[in-house]
Amino acid sequence: MRHDWIFDVLADLRVYADENNLPALAAQVTTALQVARLEAGAAATQSPPPLDAVADAIAEKRRRAH
Repeated sequence: MRHDWIFDVLADLRVYADENNLPALAAQVTTALQVARLEAGAAATQSPPPLDAVADAIAEKRRRAH
């Protein structure tokens, strides 16, 4: 899917907000992820990845990097 990168960016930002005690930002990013899922899903026949799966993958990637 051509929009996959945006899920990675938003999920990474959500993980950052969670890890740095920025709850308002985390909530806004979660909303942005939901909107991105809806819009990308409407534009494609394949559904975008679930929010938690994207965030979990980014969090795991960051843990491995440290």
